[in-house]
Amino acid sequence: MARKKLTAKAVEGNLKPGYHSDGTVPGLYLAVGTSGSRSWVLRYVPPKLAGTITTRAAGATAGRNKPRAMGLGPFPAISLAAARERAKIERTKIAEGIDPLEERRKEEAVAAASAAKMTTFADAASSYIDAKENGFKNPKHRQQWRNTLETYANPIIGNIDVAHIDTDLVLKVLQQDVHDKTGEVIGTFWNTKTESASRVRGRIENILSWAAFRGLRPQGDNPARWKGHLDNELTARSKVQKVVHHAAMPYAQVGAFMAELRKRDAGVAARALEFAILTATRSKETREAVWAEIDFTNRLWTIPAERMKKEKEQVIPLTDEMVAMLEALPREENNPHVFVGLRGKSTP
Repeated sequence: MARKKLTAKAVEGNLKPGYHSDGTVPGLYLAVGTSGSRSWVLRYVPPKLAGTITTRAAGATAGRNKPRAMGLGPFPAISLAAARERAKIERTKIAEGIDPLEERRKEEAVAAASAAKMTTFADAASSYIDAKENGFKNPKHRQQWRNTLETYANPIIGNIDVAHIDTDLVLKVLQQDVHDKTGEVIGTFWNTKTESASRVRGRIENILSWAAFRGLRPQGDNPARWKGHLDNELTARSKVQKVVHHAAMPYAQVGAFMAELRKRDAGVAARALEFAILTATRSKETREAVWAEIDFTNRLWTIPAERMKKEKEQVIPLTDEMVAMLEALPREENNPHVFVGLRGKSTP
């Protein structure tokens, strides 16, 4: 006697708890729980392994051809039509000598092993920064790396396997929306914060190169490289955001400016600016100067390589005027800095 076929209406209707045969695909059932929950199950006898004895006397191989039940998903997430299609696919495998449950378990084991070996981009970035610890100018520089990646890269690609980072994902980082304080979109990261975006791009490129070296991703072209790759879509930094330097003071006016500076302000900031002008050094080099760098006997200021932009030690001769200025500066106990209170600030 032919079994009554399930219909979409019947599946949604009132059914008693238990297994209800589909009536179309052999072994396909709708399992109805006492709470009314419903899911699809495929019952089947696994194919016999060639040359394998399957009697109870066979010991470890005994019972391999007992009926098995394979879940195909819950209803209504899986419709009647979808359940039939899935059941037909599994039936075809069985006919070809493949046990679908064993196949699923192997796939899950492979996926689990792959997940165990997976290294996220965030983890790779952290490991790279740790590995290159001595390559950073100072702890502040190293922290800048972490901060920019945490702010701009990790929210988008931080949890993704570093092996799967591709050009599209790199562009998602560089072209993400930037919002103002009110939450309104003011443009893309690359177009509104070009300098920071360019640095993030370079940092992603370095991390991906390191990951390839460590075998965490395939060797080959780096999806974050600029030349011949990202430059095909992103506008060059120099064209997006031109660098505007402070206007230079005409040489003839410097003397009058220095005289006015000395008259108007006797504070530390004014003296730091005066000292920077006299020594022709960068603002940061002056602000972070420490007394240990000053040799009053030989009248020299030695700036160590780690504080120089080009990482080369610089020795600056000090004139009588410079020495007098330094000797007149206030000092604080246990504070090694020459210009007290200016470290981390910009000179006027």
